Amino acid sequence: SDTGEASVPNSVVIGAGESSTTFTVSGVGDAVSDGSQSVTITASATGLNPDVAVVEVTDIEVSDLVITELAANSPAYTDHQEQFTYKVENRGLQNLSDTWTDRVYLSADNQLDDGDLLLTEFEITADIQVGQFYERSVSYFNPRTPGEYYLIATTDADGVVNEGIGKGESNNTVIAPFSV
Repeated sequence: SDTGEASVPNSVVIGAGESSTTFTVSGVGDAVSDGSQSVTITASATGLNPDVAVVEVTDIEVSDLVITELAANSPAYTDHQEQFTYKVENRGLQNLSDTWTDRVYLSADNQLDDGDLLLTEFEITADIQVGQFYERSVSYFNPRTPGEYYLIATTDADGVVNEGIGKGESNNTVIAPFSV
């Protein structure tokens, strides 16, 4: 229904004896960051019932910060100083020049909540081209009690970078388990 957001082939072939086929729905790059759009696709063929599907097309023509690595030494020893490393990449379709905050927490479970210990917080001011990244290594002290723990890292923790609607804002947190 909206050829400015998505395109489909003008026709597809349904093989003899078949009742369906697959085809590709392609997003249209229009250089407009207009979020998620509903597009209606209608299919019909002689001798078969027509069908209609509504798909959501999201054009993330914005930056997209993604934590692509988070690692701690494991097993680690109680109450010893250790180091973890995390890497953040711009996987969007636009270069980024902005200021945002990264945070990394120590957690006894795999959920980010008020009971987690903030290990580090960095205010990042950077120009990151599409496909480029930055990496940080941070020293911290392991808990005194042996057990299973989690590092929880979040970039753009305060949601100040426009990463589009949906996936762009929902992929900013990564969880990595480790043993003490």
